[in-house]
Amino acid sequence: PGDAGSLRYSGLVLPNGTHARDKSIFMDGGKAYLIAAGNEEGESANRTIYIHQLTSDWEAVDTEAGVIAK
Repeated sequence: PGDAGSLRYSGLVLPNGTHARDKSIFMDGGKAYLIAAGNEEGESANRTIYIHQLTSDWEAVDTEAGVIAK
């Protein structure tokens, strides 16, 4: 994590079942978070901002933590 040279595409991800667009990564206290615009079914595109905690290897969203905020 943190070294852009080691990043690789590993497939489409729908964090906690939501679409994720206009993404950014934020780190705090040794934990990484994915911040993304998205929408739930029936909402207009990018209506909601979601914060998802990432796993320690940054490979996936920590589903145990769920959606941290929206």
